[in-house]
Amino acid sequence: MDETTRTIHLILQLEQALKYVQSCRNRRYEIMRWSRLVRTLILVCSLVLFISCEKEDYAESIGLKFRLIEPGTFVRNGEEISIEKSFHIGVYEVTQEQWEKVMGPSNLEHWQSIGNSPLVVDAPTVPARALLIKEVVTFCSKLSEKDGVAYRLPTRDEWEYACRAGTTTKHWWGDEFDGEYAWCSENSGGLVKPVGLKKANPWGLYDMNGGVEEIVDEPPGSAPARMVHTCGGSFMNQPEHCASESRYRYRGLEVFQSVGFRLAHD
Repeated sequence: MDETTRTIHLILQLEQALKYVQSCRNRRYEIMRWSRLVRTLILVCSLVLFISCEKEDYAESIGLKFRLIEPGTFVRNGEEISIEKSFHIGVYEVTQEQWEKVMGPSNLEHWQSIGNSPLVVDAPTVPARALLIKEVVTFCSKLSEKDGVAYRLPTRDEWEYACRAGTTTKHWWGDEFDGEYAWCSENSGGLVKPVGLKKANPWGLYDMNGGVEEIVDEPPGSAPARMVHTCGGSFMNQPEHCASESRYRYRGLEVFQSVGFRLAHD
């Protein structure tokens, strides 16, 4: 039983206790005292439940899930980086199925030029890949209009902060690669995998290291740009290139089977 369920059960039990106390007519003072106490406890538990739900994952129109990331700091190459405002980031990378719900199969034409199997392309829960940066920006714009939420790409700092999830090691789970936590060239067999098969990081985010490289908005506000920046490494990279601080870039007119993205919003 998770914390939210336990809190709901506690509220229901307290409400039953309140009704019982109020039914006792012969001890007025005790009734008033216990009633106030129980009402206070219900209020406190309701507040805890509200805060808990605010931080829980929630789904949008195409089945996306997000996590609320609170402000904080992390260290990159000896420099402390501050995240001043909270933001939401996708629990998973955007999948092929989610992409097609917004854009249609417009990215499939790219696959012929990079020699991918149609069986891989059609898998609904693999990350959407082989995308031009201008297509990703269009996806954000269309989905924003649909949901009434200003979706965007995370900045590099936001992405790395969320990836590290309070850790200071090379990967969020430690300094040595562990195939239980990420896909890289050593365990992927050279094929992209569906999202969410490996363990989530401490903040509940999947596939931040390895999987596919993820496009970020670097420098912030620049997308779409002539140069595209990605983070995290992919199923085609060696483990040392799938670290939390791993960063790559390529020209905005290129597409790669190892590059996808996840969404963020304020």
